[in-house]
Amino acid sequence: MPLNPSYNHKLTLEYMREHQPFDELPTEYYPCSQQMQGYPLPNFVYGFAFRRQTNEAQPTLDKLDEMQSKIPDPELRDKTKWLSIGAILQYIANSVDADVFRDSPHYNDLGISRVDYDRTNSIFQIFRVYSSKRARTPKKPLWVDDIARIAAEIYKELGWEDVPKPQWYLDTSTIVCEDDTDFNIVPRFL
Repeated sequence: MPLNPSYNHKLTLEYMREHQPFDELPTEYYPCSQQMQGYPLPNFVYGFAFRRQTNEAQPTLDKLDEMQSKIPDPELRDKTKWLSIGAILQYIANSVDADVFRDSPHYNDLGISRVDYDRTNSIFQIFRVYSSKRARTPKKPLWVDDIARIAAEIYKELGWEDVPKPQWYLDTSTIVCEDDTDFNIVPRFL
């Protein structure tokens, strides 16, 4: 570690991978804070970890299909028109009582993400509510908690019995980077 008083050990990829998920995202992890340097910058997503049912994919996919079949909207239950994850996300988007949200640039934040590193190897997908790269200030907007609360209620309604609390996860933006990648240092290209 450099003998630099401004050096921040939390800006190494190894630290980020080992300490996720975060309940609150450290300020320096928001790109808008301009406390990280390098490329690609890490992106963190705030959402719900949907864990694999078993080591095999089929039980997990079956669980998602089961959830889709409980959506009240017959259009979204139609498996010939919708994949289960897409239908679930669209149902959440439709359930958010805010035309303002639908017209905002954050409407597309609802989605799925994969995790860069999962020490338990049990996360199938993150049902994403928000992304650190979209933030204009280095903090989570209040409305994100409102959307997450609505999403959690819907997941339970659709049969997801053990909905975890939403947390911040490192997405795959840095998956090709080594653990020793240091975002304190501007990379030098030869």
